[in-house]
Amino acid sequence: MVNYSYKSSLLSSSLNTTPDHLINTISSVKENKDTLMLIKALCDPTKLSVFLLLKQSQELTVNTLAEMLDLSQSTISHALSDLKKFGLVDCRTCGQLRCYYVKELSLEKNKALSIFTEIVI
Repeated sequence: MVNYSYKSSLLSSSLNTTPDHLINTISSVKENKDTLMLIKALCDPTKLSVFLLLKQSQELTVNTLAEMLDLSQSTISHALSDLKKFGLVDCRTCGQLRCYYVKELSLEKNKALSIFTEIVI
């Protein structure tokens, strides 16, 4: 027979679950909400692929990205819209087209994104 009270006490003693520790953890999550949302956004394969292609290139159009990834232009536009909302990419007018590029990123964003760029690139 398993002694569940022993397992429970072992588990709680191995985790630091003091109220102060929990409050600090919750505060840390709240302070880093933007970074966590950024990471969550890049967990989407399309957005991550678009971001990494733009990071490797100077700039690309929606048509070029759609051809490279074999996705529809609307899918690419949606991904670019979200990446732009998070401040990762921007665009400029290139004749009749819009050329997208990776913006100069803050140190905080670069740190957060390093988990994606170091593994993939």
